[in-house]
Amino acid sequence: VEVLKMDSIKILIVDDQPIVCEGLRAILQLEADFEVAGICHNGQEAIDFCNGMIPDIILMDARMPVINGITATKEINLKFPQTKVLI
Repeated sequence: VEVLKMDSIKILIVDDQPIVCEGLRAILQLEADFEVAGICHNGQEAIDFCNGMIPDIILMDARMPVINGITATKEINLKFPQTKVLI
């Protein structure tokens, strides 16, 4: 019997608080099926990140500088509909 290993789920963490980002990264890295693909600190960085690498899931803070999470989520949903965003 051949067991197929599922590709890891690529997660982008977006929050303007570094301690929150590092805490989430530490928790998510405990799961073998999760890969923290990156960390961004505002909505514009998240949009730019998705232009280079499309994550499976984005954990998005709502209130951030430059572009907030709501506006960034709208743009990401339009450009990258396969990516799921959790605010």
